[in-house]
Amino acid sequence: MNVYNFKTDQFGLNADGLHLLRSGYCYRTLPTDQLQELEIKKGVRVKNRLTLIIFGLINLSLGVVCFIYILPLNSVDGFAIKGAQIVWAFLMIILVLWFAALVSFYQAFIKTTVLIARTKDYWNVFSLYSTVKNNELDNLINFLKNSPLWPVTRIK
Repeated sequence: MNVYNFKTDQFGLNADGLHLLRSGYCYRTLPTDQLQELEIKKGVRVKNRLTLIIFGLINLSLGVVCFIYILPLNSVDGFAIKGAQIVWAFLMIILVLWFAALVSFYQAFIKTTVLIARTKDYWNVFSLYSTVKNNELDNLINFLKNSPLWPVTRIK
């Protein structure tokens, strides 16, 4: 088991290099001499941004279609209909679809601090959201300054 000078749930850093973690266990190691660049900058928190945007658009359009379908059900010749439960059921469906669209758009466009690791044939983006939230970003930068990884590190 490796001892890491800095560790998150996605990666661990020590003098040997960058260790990619899954459930706390290293499944891949990027040695220090193979790392071409470590970049810390503001970026998108999720990896599947396009999928979230498409999911949000589908939910938004389904909500609009349901809303257009429900408009004629409100009244018949100016009189309220007896089956108002159907109207409320459609309204609940519309609200759920629009809420799902709103959440997916929010997740797709939110930005946070990320670490981008690049080698000759591999790159990966790691979210540093929990690191920033726990005020540990300075610890990461201080470790990188005092390690052999500093020459390949860029901070924006």
